[in-house]
Amino acid sequence: DLYRLLEVDIYHLEKLQHLDVSYNRINQFESLKELKSLRSLNANHNSITSCKSFQDLPGLVSLSLKANCIRRLVNFENAHRHNQLESLDVSYNRCLDSIESLVHLRELNAGEFS
Repeated sequence: DLYRLLEVDIYHLEKLQHLDVSYNRINQFESLKELKSLRSLNANHNSITSCKSFQDLPGLVSLSLKANCIRRLVNFENAHRHNQLESLDVSYNRCLDSIESLVHLRELNAGEFS
């Protein structure tokens, strides 16, 4: 769960490129801006409600948030000038926002509401 993840303290791993934290009952992340090299993040099957933490990851190319509690992608709009995101999976959420600001997006999976 979130407390175990905080005990591991991934936030100082500046060279980390791929992170899989799926099935951990996470509902939020602290600021991820220290993970400067992160290219892919799999946070499927958690309880994440906001995309705000992911706006601080300018090198992120692939983000999978399948089966969470996300309703809005609005926080990506604030990061559009730095955003390199090419693949986004928000399937099995209830996203109602547009993704117009994700100009580099090549793959989107937004099917099936949970």
